[in-house]
Amino acid sequence: MKLALGTAQFGMNYGISNKNQPISEEEAANILLLCKKFSLDTIDTASSYGDSEKILGACCLKDFKVNTKLKLLPESCKNTFLWVEQEIKKSLDNLKVDVLHAVYIHHPSDLIGPNGKDLYAALSSLKKEGLFSNLGVSIYSPDELSYLLESYNFDII
Repeated sequence: MKLALGTAQFGMNYGISNKNQPISEEEAANILLLCKKFSLDTIDTASSYGDSEKILGACCLKDFKVNTKLKLLPESCKNTFLWVEQEIKKSLDNLKVDVLHAVYIHHPSDLIGPNGKDLYAALSSLKKEGLFSNLGVSIYSPDELSYLLESYNFDII
């Protein structure tokens, strides 16, 4: 079984234990030290998790596989490739890593919608360029999974 450290609490008020404010950089660094101690080497974050990517970037991530998720594709987006490229490069910069282990499509509706094929093509191209190693998708219902598996190939679900 593979486990990943979820980091929504690193950048926003989230969960049962931090309803007032995100955790501090110092606390984040201590959590990562514990992860390293217990051989948990995968981090799950998202650009939509407030400042989580920046807080993680302030810590040393060289011993971790870092996964992030794309925000919802804006309806006003005129150039899907450019938007995806900018989002991934912003995540790389915030996290202070050269390559991401995985980029997830956080909202499967983006692939089901009118720009789905362009989104997938952009991600596939950027994966080939080496910005990330694995393409993933978050799934919230069995119907989404069925449609997406018929239409696209993913490394991680």
